[in-house]
Amino acid sequence: MWSGPRLANVTLGLWLILSAFLWPHTQVSRANSWILGLIIASIAAVGTFTPGVRAISTVPAIWLFLSSFWITDVTDATMWHNAIVAVLVLALSLVPTRDRSIIWP
Repeated sequence: MWSGPRLANVTLGLWLILSAFLWPHTQVSRANSWILGLIIASIAAVGTFTPGVRAISTVPAIWLFLSSFWITDVTDATMWHNAIVAVLVLALSLVPTRDRSIIWP
């Protein structure tokens, strides 16, 4: 069963992977985005079945946020996009799983 915050983080991770290829990124920024997207989605998927794992998503979220401003030669849109995704992932990773879950096939 999928909990709302875990499903949201899987979705954000997948979106981060897609966004790396949907508009211009530098090589470093593109690699950073899709790799962190894969890590975030994977941790969130595992966290659905192992609740304690959800907190591990804070690490890639913090890295994504900081790297949004450290990586040079990216557009402002890419920088803010990644920073906003990072804040959302961080916030959702801190939400504990509740008994109410979304049943996902």
